[in-house]
Amino acid sequence: MKNLSLKTLALGILALFAVTTISAQEEPAKKKNKFGLANRVGVGVGYGTEGLGFDVAIPLTQYVQVRAGLNIFPNIKFHENIDVEYVGEIPHAGEQTIEDKVRLDAKFGRTYADLKFDVYPFGNRGNFFVTAGLSFGGSDLMSIKGHSGKVEEYGPTIKDYGINIGDYNIPFDENGDIKGGVKVKK
Repeated sequence: MKNLSLKTLALGILALFAVTTISAQEEPAKKKNKFGLANRVGVGVGYGTEGLGFDVAIPLTQYVQVRAGLNIFPNIKFHENIDVEYVGEIPHAGEQTIEDKVRLDAKFGRTYADLKFDVYPFGNRGNFFVTAGLSFGGSDLMSIKGHSGKVEEYGPTIKDYGINIGDYNIPFDENGDIKGGVKVKK
């Protein structure tokens, strides 16, 4: 049975994304009105491990600004053919070795929005700030699915048969289908 390492897979995905950020905002005409309730708007575009991100920032005071954004981790799909082998007891047939080739279809992707508050402890005298907020959106980060004709043939007589990915075993159902993935809390 072929094992795919989740750590290797995650590091490969992270290597695809270089962290860059671009921000733009108009300089206020009068310095004394630089910080005031919604008197200016900042727009940001970023590309990194969270995917492609867009955000808009509006100051509330000289110490706090609110930021709303959208992050899109684009759908990345790939396919892998895996040799699987089951060695075990099958009722009315005894000890058996079953070999099959399974095509796994995997997909990475997630879109979520966030609302953040940037707190500038030194006000307009510095660029240091602390951010607090929340993110909400889809919970699926990665999904895997495939099918085995051999498992479908033997059905529920094969117990605990699955594909190992790292330290995890994703079992086939009685129809020979395999479904799994990685989720995060919404």
